[in-house]
Amino acid sequence: MRRMTCGFLLLLALAVLLSATWASGASAAPAWKFGGVELSEPEAIAGGSTNSALSIPGITTSCKRFPYDMTVFNEASTARGEITEAAPDECSTNTTCEIESLTAEGFPWKLHGVTLKVESKLVNYVVIEGIRISVLYVGDECALDEILVTYTGSAAGKYDSTTGTFTLSAVNSNAAGAQMKALGSSAQFTGVFSTEALGLHSGEVLELG
Repeated sequence: MRRMTCGFLLLLALAVLLSATWASGASAAPAWKFGGVELSEPEAIAGGSTNSALSIPGITTSCKRFPYDMTVFNEASTARGEITEAAPDECSTNTTCEIESLTAEGFPWKLHGVTLKVESKLVNYVVIEGIRISVLYVGDECALDEILVTYTGSAAGKYDSTTGTFTLSAVNSNAAGAQMKALGSSAQFTGVFSTEALGLHSGEVLELG
């Protein structure tokens, strides 16, 4: 009887611990879906942003075009993927610095989905890892003249399954524990990115949940 009681108390304590962990913001793993049905085969995706930006203290680099290609798939019912190409274009800064070159590199960038409890709500995020974007700034009055600045790290975006878009922001990256750096300082990668299925699910909205 004592052994049964101890076992019950142990299970009860474990349940309480797990519940507390979840309530404090622990993560779960969502899956890619189309029409509410879990994706069973890899799908080619194209997308982009018309207003993305890279920022470090003192300078923000904005791009009017940031097209990308990626492949998404589920692994053990967990959303995974790889960004295989990106070509940011029409970029400028908010300073006297001009851009000699801006190159996204180091592909593939790995990504995965995560569900977090934020302010009592479950929120799905896309976390992109291995990001590497190099920018060469020039200009007679530019403090970074002829300095190649490489933005590296990870960024996270809240995913909207209604529109098939994800929003990279400082708040979303902080929530998911993602971080970018450049020149030894914290950096930010922001923008609203679209997704468009190119394979068997062409014309359908990519969902995360």
